[in-house]
Amino acid sequence: MSEDTQVQTLGDPIYELRGVSRSFGSGLNQAHVLNGISLDIAQGEFVSIVGPSGSGKSTLLNIMGMLDAPTRGSCYFMGQATHELGERQRVTIHREHIGFVFQAYHLIDEMTVYENLETPLLYRKVKSAERKSKVAEMLDRFSMVAKKDLFPEQLSGGQKQLVGIARALIIEPRVILADEPTGNLHSSQGDKIMDLLSGLNRDEGVTIVQVTHNERYTEYGHTVVELLDGSINAVSQVERARSTNPSL
Repeated sequence: MSEDTQVQTLGDPIYELRGVSRSFGSGLNQAHVLNGISLDIAQGEFVSIVGPSGSGKSTLLNIMGMLDAPTRGSCYFMGQATHELGERQRVTIHREHIGFVFQAYHLIDEMTVYENLETPLLYRKVKSAERKSKVAEMLDRFSMVAKKDLFPEQLSGGQKQLVGIARALIIEPRVILADEPTGNLHSSQGDKIMDLLSGLNRDEGVTIVQVTHNERYTEYGHTVVELLDGSINAVSQVERARSTNPSL
């Protein structure tokens, strides 16, 4: 894959984190997972979060995805103080604006590919005709039309992850949060997924925040945030990003 300079105008902050900390348990059993994280992420930015196991990467992603809330500190999403919201309100924001891609896919085993893609639209109470149109569009875009009636166990790892990304994308999110999206894939499948995410960022302006252990995959983005023991150890800019081919 050739390399080229990536030039992209970024927007105002979509995330503003100020002194975000997260602890679990209490007393002598309390575990401090995040310690005073302050970070801005711009609209249209592609950020890679790296660090050793246990450094707080997934916890940070869960807070950004409204699946969790900080113990202390402030988290703003599109200017809204999400740290002040209740769980139901955070879930609503998540469903409306954020697509999540997981390492373990998190597809519903009892549902077909079609039904897995349709589920986020059902939560949003999208009408039947529009649901059918959106699912058909995703199946075509991801070359999965022939597999729409298959169940997850009948798919390869790469195919499962494509369904996971299509499911995240079907709500037309402002942000895709990807927690080790290539972790269970071999290198060629991983490259394909990264090309896809980079293309969504470059061509459609979707903000991407990925957790990764693969240093090579940080080259696809703009910014690398390194966590160590629950704190930001370093933030660096990627000078040269890989040119990508988002076609599948």
